[in-house]
Amino acid sequence: MKLLKKIAEAVTDHTQALHPDDTLEAAGERMRSFKPEAWPVIEGEQVIGTLDVPDPDRKAARYGHDPKQAKVRDMMKLDVTYCYEDDDCDTALQLMQDLHLHSLPVMDRKIGLVCLLTQEQVTENLTPKPEV
Repeated sequence: MKLLKKIAEAVTDHTQALHPDDTLEAAGERMRSFKPEAWPVIEGEQVIGTLDVPDPDRKAARYGHDPKQAKVRDMMKLDVTYCYEDDDCDTALQLMQDLHLHSLPVMDRKIGLVCLLTQEQVTENLTPKPEV
């Protein structure tokens, strides 16, 4: 039996991040289609924030803002909780549980976004896998 331990071993798909100049309308549509709890915001190769508002376009409209004009940068949080791709899966899972997060951005050591990791992906890979 082999136990997958590193995040890089557990995740194969990469996420699409938001850009700070994306409209809240576009962000809302993407977030509804992928259903993340929070979505990383990148500029260049760096993660600069997160958008963790459900339906950001609808929330902006409720406050009288035009979601076709308002930008992600207007609503994103600047603090980002993340883990590294070479961290252990159990460390990432513990961080998500401690902070009540469903997902967590995974970064390389240059703080570039690798993927968005979910609790489900981690728990699937903490179960013993048959050796090949």
